Amino acid sequence: MPRFSLLRRRLRTGSVPTRRDRGQSLVELAITLPILLLLTLTALDFGRIYLGWINLQNMARLAANFAANNPQAWVGVGDATEQARYQTLILNDARAVNCDLPPVGASNVVPSPTFPGGTGLGAFAEVGITCSFGVITPIVSAIVGSQVSVSASATFPIKSGAVADIPVGGGGTSNVPTAEFSGTPLGGQAPLLVQFSDLSQNVPIVWTWNFGDGSQSNAQNPSHTYQNAGTYTVSLVATNAAGSDTETKSAYIVVSGAPGVGPVPEFSGTPTSGSAPLSVSFTDLSTGSPTAWAWDFDNNGSTDSTAQNPSHTYNSAGTYSVSLTVSNAFGTNTNTKISYISVGVQTCLVPVFAGVRKNDAQGVATAEGFTTALTITTPPNGNYT
Repeated sequence: MPRFSLLRRRLRTGSVPTRRDRGQSLVELAITLPILLLLTLTALDFGRIYLGWINLQNMARLAANFAANNPQAWVGVGDATEQARYQTLILNDARAVNCDLPPVGASNVVPSPTFPGGTGLGAFAEVGITCSFGVITPIVSAIVGSQVSVSASATFPIKSGAVADIPVGGGGTSNVPTAEFSGTPLGGQAPLLVQFSDLSQNVPIVWTWNFGDGSQSNAQNPSHTYQNAGTYTVSLVATNAAGSDTETKSAYIVVSGAPGVGPVPEFSGTPTSGSAPLSVSFTDLSTGSPTAWAWDFDNNGSTDSTAQNPSHTYNSAGTYSVSLTVSNAFGTNTNTKISYISVGVQTCLVPVFAGVRKNDAQGVATAEGFTTALTITTPPNGNYT
């Protein structure tokens, strides 16, 4: 009996676990383990998002600093090369920190910097970036969504440019640029390459060129090729923090057409064969931007049409050569396709008069599409003619 009493005490005090005690512990572990796992994943999720926000702040600072060092890249038509470097900088950083920029179509949005106070020295460049980070915890994603958007922004002072209101001789306070330029050569045959030189005064920091043919540039001393003959007006806007000035030179560049050069004629016709009357649709396939067309449908030296894509009906059987002459300011050229159109004799269907009475023969012929009158050859029992 004493031994059994001792065993009971050990069981009550837990010194020797029972099967029931072990089962209770497993149940408690099964209940608490998912909770602990959920808390761990939640902490990891929020830790990832917080780390993403810190990285996003660094991205915004780098982007704003780049913009502050290159403000001229966003003035006027902008500098495509510097803008591309800016976008590459942000995209590389975004990939490094698993940041999903808001998508538009098949590409991502790279936020452009803003310059609230202008692009002169002493103003500021601002960049704001928003990224999406994925959520891996099911319960958290059910509450906040599968993606969490995080934003950060940064502001940097512009580090290059002119300062407004610098005192000059005589007590004045103006350093607005005075725009001036030259070009070399001022005329020649197309294509004409012209080198432009900025001669502006008072230290401009931004240049906006308009070459007169729809092209622009922000380089200080650009070169431009005029592809077409014509007379072109050129203008330059020179800008700094104090203001801007425009110089326009009317009819400054004169470009003439290159001799012996012109569009290359080519064409097709559909159909190219059939019975008369044959209607053919011609299509101009010329290259080199022709401005005038002259078609000769039977190669007899005359112009039959000046339309770009004409149609013509061949009423007589035969084989026809077709010529197309095209021209523009650079020259005129002709393409002749020998024996291009083949027209056969029109098919004739003879009416069947077997068993037809003499007085009904005309009606049969008329019903078949014939418009001539029938007669009977002599003697009276002869054939129909």
